[in-house]
Amino acid sequence: MRWVQRNDLNGKVDFHPNDRDSVHAVSPDIDPIKAARTIVAVDGSGAVFYGAQAISLIVSCTGGFSGFLGRICKKRFASMLLEPFYRFFAKHRGRIAFLFHEPS
Repeated sequence: MRWVQRNDLNGKVDFHPNDRDSVHAVSPDIDPIKAARTIVAVDGSGAVFYGAQAISLIVSCTGGFSGFLGRICKKRFASMLLEPFYRFFAKHRGRIAFLFHEPS
């Protein structure tokens, strides 16, 4: 989350809690049951994305090579290919988190 906030080119990314009231305030189109289980992103036009496609949409707002990859991966076909990896990572994020720890 901090990496995205630091690299967000135009201040497009806002993070909100995934409780029912916060989710409904962001967009009434978000399924609150899905939002409790996975990451959700809403683009500027109000379209709702879940899982790997949501991650790709968020990363696409950053610059450089990662932003470029995010723009490619947010396409539906590419995000469908990445979904199993996203689910694996989400399921085991506690064991994998040490890889993303920022040094003090």
